Amino acid sequence: MLSIQFETLQRIGFTNAFFSQLAPVQDGMNAHVMRIIEVHKDRLTLHDGERPCSARVLPRLLSLLEENDYSLAVGDWVVAENNVLDELWITSKLSPVNHLSRRSFDGRRQSVASNIDTALLVMGLDHDFNLRRLERYIALVAAADITPVVVLTKADTVTNAGECIQQTMQRLNHRYPILPSTPWISLPFNNWRHGSTAGKPCVY
Repeated sequence: MLSIQFETLQRIGFTNAFFSQLAPVQDGMNAHVMRIIEVHKDRLTLHDGERPCSARVLPRLLSLLEENDYSLAVGDWVVAENNVLDELWITSKLSPVNHLSRRSFDGRRQSVASNIDTALLVMGLDHDFNLRRLERYIALVAAADITPVVVLTKADTVTNAGECIQQTMQRLNHRYPILPSTPWISLPFNNWRHGSTAGKPCVY
């Protein structure tokens, strides 16, 4: 039987939208709904809302994903089953609400993350400051239906921090939150993080 602890899973981002996809899933005797939190070459780390565990992907699912030019990413929800040897195998994937990816040099799509509410785009105000690059990243996450939040760091290392922040605000036309952050001034970021994103997945 498929094991679902909705309240526990909800703490790590599970919603009714994912629950509704489980009806057609052909589950086994020891099937679990879990979320991917790490992707490695031959294994993935899953989480059930209480503890992490290691799993592999069934070859037939891997082939299906490759046919659709899709690779599992951090944030994906999957169904995993224990076999008779108590090995955990990913047997199916739930369709993501959104999926962040980019094209590699050879043209293949590289998965970055799935089911993300907010992307924190971190940029230093020192030599790393580049508004054109920031706009490209904003376009990338916005196209995936992810809310961008700009975090500007290292304001304490430059003399024109205020000017750079103002340029950023004007360039983005005040469309997205901009959070200056230094080792001494982190309160705005902490307030936003705890007040606005509790229980909501973020990608950095």
